[in-house]
Amino acid sequence: MNKKSTRVFARFLGTVSLLVILAGCSAGSSTVPHGAPAGGNTPVVEGDTWDLPARTRQDYMDGIARKFGLDNPPIVPVVREVSPEELFPLIDECMARAGFPPLEPGTWSTPEDQFEAFESARFTCFAQYPIKVELDQPITASQALFIRNYWITSWIPCVQDRGITLDPPPTEQTLLDNWHSPEAWFPSVVLHDLHLDQARTDEILTACPEFPPMSQVVQH
Repeated sequence: MNKKSTRVFARFLGTVSLLVILAGCSAGSSTVPHGAPAGGNTPVVEGDTWDLPARTRQDYMDGIARKFGLDNPPIVPVVREVSPEELFPLIDECMARAGFPPLEPGTWSTPEDQFEAFESARFTCFAQYPIKVELDQPITASQALFIRNYWITSWIPCVQDRGITLDPPPTEQTLLDNWHSPEAWFPSVVLHDLHLDQARTDEILTACPEFPPMSQVVQH
């Protein structure tokens, strides 16, 4: 008896650009980078090292349509705008209502013949719960250094308390130079490079959120 071909989708990676979408990969994990910052002084940057245009709601919608391979996405009524921290549980609930309950939070196994319906459902769920526009803006250099400070003072100690030894993030200048490159340093990428299983990675990122709340980041 032939088994149906399936695709497995899982998230482990949060993205600080805030286009927090699940980009499924055939027969593997998708990479979709997810705080309160600890005390300490955040470095101050005079001006900004990046000149990026503000993002609009249409930019967000176009981005998720591209990620889910939809050339002519449907118009989807917004249920409510959300913060990045609220998003993933809502997506899991929405997908379950659409007939695609996760195997565990953020993980699905989908037969190939249901792939298009699955991607359409994911687009609809993300469109119903878009991230608030003010929280979906390009990160500034000073915000990046605020996040780096959080990693040093809060995230790394939290992970090390759970028995995992980590190197510190790169220097301020190296972090800024690589922020938009494949060499960018992000906690969930570091965990992935340790070859932890999905359950362990999810456990750590739940106990030790990878980013501070974006409502705090945008204040810097």
